Amino acid sequence: MKKYGFYRFSGFLTLLLLFFTLSAFNRDGGPEEIPCLECHDDQADALNERYVHYPFEMKQCDACHDSKTFTLTEQIPDLCLVCHRDFRSEQQAVVHPVAEDCTSCHSPHASKNPLMLLEQVPGLCFSCHEGIPQEEKPKSVHAPVEGGECVTCHSPHTSENVSLLKLKPAELCGGCHDSSDPDFSKAHLNLLKADAKCLLCHRGHFSSNDSLILENSHFPFAEGMCDSCHELPSEAKEISLVASGSELCLTCHSDIDELLQAKFPHVAATEDCLSCHGPHATSNEKLLLEKGQQMCGQCHEELMAQQEGAQLHAPFEGGECAKCHDPHGSSEPGILSGAETQLCLGCHTRIKEQIDKAHPHTAVTQGCVSCHQPHQAQLSSLLKQEGEELCFRCHDSRQREISRFVHYPYKEGACLSCHLPHSGVGVGDLTKEVIQLCTTCHRKKHKDFPHPVGLKPSPGFIVKPENRLDFGQDEEIVCTTCHLPHTSDAPFLLRIGVTGGDLCYECHQR
Repeated sequence: MKKYGFYRFSGFLTLLLLFFTLSAFNRDGGPEEIPCLECHDDQADALNERYVHYPFEMKQCDACHDSKTFTLTEQIPDLCLVCHRDFRSEQQAVVHPVAEDCTSCHSPHASKNPLMLLEQVPGLCFSCHEGIPQEEKPKSVHAPVEGGECVTCHSPHTSENVSLLKLKPAELCGGCHDSSDPDFSKAHLNLLKADAKCLLCHRGHFSSNDSLILENSHFPFAEGMCDSCHELPSEAKEISLVASGSELCLTCHSDIDELLQAKFPHVAATEDCLSCHGPHATSNEKLLLEKGQQMCGQCHEELMAQQEGAQLHAPFEGGECAKCHDPHGSSEPGILSGAETQLCLGCHTRIKEQIDKAHPHTAVTQGCVSCHQPHQAQLSSLLKQEGEELCFRCHDSRQREISRFVHYPYKEGACLSCHLPHSGVGVGDLTKEVIQLCTTCHRKKHKDFPHPVGLKPSPGFIVKPENRLDFGQDEEIVCTTCHLPHTSDAPFLLRIGVTGGDLCYECHQR
């Protein structure tokens, strides 16, 4: 009985020990109860870093890791946001792209840098963003940037303002630059407003010009010739222009005036030059307010939206709208910078060589957009439709339904079996000469009746001018002399029946 009691007591102790062992992965457990570092000894030194993540410092590994599978209990960033709720981005207009992966910037365990950063600012920021050039140092550098104080102006996670700015540009700049200061106001001709758009003239980080002026500056502005465009008041009051709207710009840019008078002017250019250009300076060439597609997309939003899975025309994909379109005006529809076909062939030189060497497809001469989409399409080669659907938009396919005999490729809509889409041999844009093309499939030719082909009639052989075949006195005899290429009401796709020798007597005397 005593022996039984001893075993019973030993079993109880075993269960109790097992309970405490399993409890080691409890968040309420003490640091000495978590055995993770016994295996992950590479993390042991991290506990000695200056900044240690609290759960890791407390050895509460199961705060983030599943104690059975050792995977994260939730995906990042949801896991981090369990504790760091203030960084949720749902209500913010602008979110840092790396905010979806907190470990892009922060160490999950320990770091020698504040806020568990992988590297100190600005080095961390410059790992993705352009840093201050060291080989040729800019003429002017914004003081916070030079001091590595990126977060003076930018929020590292989310913001309601462009470029993750902590405040709207005018408010942010006004925090350091007092517009009421006489010297500061004088430098801006006493014309600064409360809602001044500082970034229309200045770069935020550094510039090769003084005072952070944007590199792409309007000449009068860069030279301080403000009175070229403005009537400068003697007192601080609303400034006025010496002329209105585009009239002022065209006093210097007379070449643009000619384009605006073209048959197809760009509507935005005729209404207001400042729709696309900055009056003083911008960070883009030609003083454009935005680059490429971003500029054009402000008006042509639907056209610029890239369709999922679509093939993109290279200039469209690269945002090079001006490669095909003149932004001011043109004599061509769609404000194209040249005649449509010639414009396309300027890049598609291989197609141009084909057209120059062989007979061009009529559709090519009418315009490439007869068959191709100019910007994007769901089909390869930017085709508007595929296969027979595209060809039969111009070429009648009714004969397939009403003729007794139909050539198989034509019946199946396999037009490219015999024809080239841009240029080919003869008026049919064939892939090969007629005889070579036909004998690709019909190798036996006329086994039982070897009619000669590839020859012209002898001088004594008179071909009737009114014959019903595709034949003339000076033409070679080929397959299509007697056979139709697509459909016929006669067997073997013959042009006319053979009853009584009708076909043969078109050339031969009875």
